[in-house]
Amino acid sequence: MDTMLVAIILVLVALVVVLLAYRQRIIREAQETLQLQFDTIQSQQTTIQSQQATISQQKRDLNVANAEILEMTYVMDEERMKSDEVLMSVLPSSVVYRLKAGESPIADSDAQAGLLIVDIDGFSNITQVLTADESVSLLNWLFSMFDEVTEEYGVEKLKTVGDTYIITSGIPDARTYSPRTLALCALNLLKAAQKFHTDSGTNIDLRMGLDLGPVKAGLIGKHKFSYDI
Repeated sequence: MDTMLVAIILVLVALVVVLLAYRQRIIREAQETLQLQFDTIQSQQTTIQSQQATISQQKRDLNVANAEILEMTYVMDEERMKSDEVLMSVLPSSVVYRLKAGESPIADSDAQAGLLIVDIDGFSNITQVLTADESVSLLNWLFSMFDEVTEEYGVEKLKTVGDTYIITSGIPDARTYSPRTLALCALNLLKAAQKFHTDSGTNIDLRMGLDLGPVKAGLIGKHKFSYDI
């Protein structure tokens, strides 16, 4: 009887040992699994942090690129405005718009238009005693005063040739045709010349010619433009 009890106890002890060993193995495997999952999560977190850092850097790079694009756009807009201002200074505004729109050739024909030609009589004699800078400054001073008069009366300064100032009415826009306006403009150019004489001390005489009739005009040139009649 004692021997059987001892055997049973030994069996139970062995069974407990086996169960404990199995339990330890299960715990160890579970720990290994948890450690593996933990390592995987840490690796994923590291990857996510690296991706976030990459995304942040890309955002910074994108912001810098956007800032550079905005600056370039601003510079291009400024240059385009300067280019437009230069064109507006040498061509009628309506012709500039047609040129930018791609119209080619630009040609106009009006049955009624006016042409006022203003010549400074003896200006070459005046400039003989002046330097080049003084001559240009003097002519620019006078023609700038003429520009103010033409803007006031809404007529078109076609161009200047040396000391000759040419004004049109009704070309390129037929709606602006007005002989009376051209005549009033001519009278006020005389007043501007008198004021120029008072302010500069330089006495000048103007010769003017006014012609009315049909006109053909158009844009000439490819790189250096001229709207001529």
